[in-house]
Amino acid sequence: AETGVHHPTDASLLWDAMRCLIRATGRAATEHDVRGWRQWKHLQTSVGKFFNTVRSTRRASPERVEEYLDRCRDLVLSVQASLPALAAKDATARTNEEIRCYAAHAVRQIDQVDRRLLKGETIPQDEKVFSIFEPHTRWISKDKAGCPVELGVPVCILEDRHGFVLHHEVMWEGGDVDQAVPMVEAARSGFPDLRAVSFDRGFHRPANRVRLDELLDCAALPKKGCLNTTERERESTEDFAGMRRQPRAPRPRPGPGAWRKGLRPRRRPLRDSPERPPRRPASAPQGAPEDAAATCRLTASPQDPEVADPARRGNGGPCRYRMNTPQ
Repeated sequence: AETGVHHPTDASLLWDAMRCLIRATGRAATEHDVRGWRQWKHLQTSVGKFFNTVRSTRRASPERVEEYLDRCRDLVLSVQASLPALAAKDATARTNEEIRCYAAHAVRQIDQVDRRLLKGETIPQDEKVFSIFEPHTRWISKDKAGCPVELGVPVCILEDRHGFVLHHEVMWEGGDVDQAVPMVEAARSGFPDLRAVSFDRGFHRPANRVRLDELLDCAALPKKGCLNTTERERESTEDFAGMRRQPRAPRPRPGPGAWRKGLRPRRRPLRDSPERPPRRPASAPQGAPEDAAATCRLTASPQDPEVADPARRGNGGPCRYRMNTPQ
């Protein structure tokens, strides 16, 4: 499941933490009459200007990054110095906790920006946070054309061939290899007749294959990478190959007039309804009967002098037409 977060960079995450920290501290200081934060909006704008100088890799020179970090460090120290005054003014515990949370995010991002951009270190994956607003967001490598990476929380779903969900698991941590056996065990507790399951290659692990062979009659768990002779024979069996290419049962099509997602039936008023006036009849020539408009048509008369004389047609253009009406 994707989370609605922007693409994270170290500098942008530090900007998110700093603007929220300054806003929360400035509002609390204004409410409880704590000095030093009268111009908190100006401070927020000044940090934003420093961020704009380093937000692009092309413009992020070491000098500009150092200025950005120095400004953020000074403001974090000012916030930490104002926390006792806010506590003495009977600020709510929720406000103090919010300020401490944003300050912790800011301190962590200052350290990571310093280590990665100035010292050239590689930040370990378990130390990274991809959103200060939704800290549970994970970096998901999909390796798909047009969408190689997604930001969110993976969800593992076990379905039958008709599309009904037998079990699901939100993977707050861990990967697919950690969910293969628990998913089958949980599904079999609710559906004891489950005998065969097909997996993707991302679920493969030698221990998973051994355990799934004990739980299921046919565990179609393909191996990642090259196959030896035994593994190739195992994946070439009729049961294994049949489970891998077993198509999903066709779903019934919506009947006539059924609404589909994103489409609405077009409402067309009847011809004689008051919403749509009756069609105006075509005009009839002078002296023709009243019902002549219903049967009149345009034809070329070869007896017409302008039609018979090619010289009078003019550059080979169309001849003159006349109206034939019932007599």
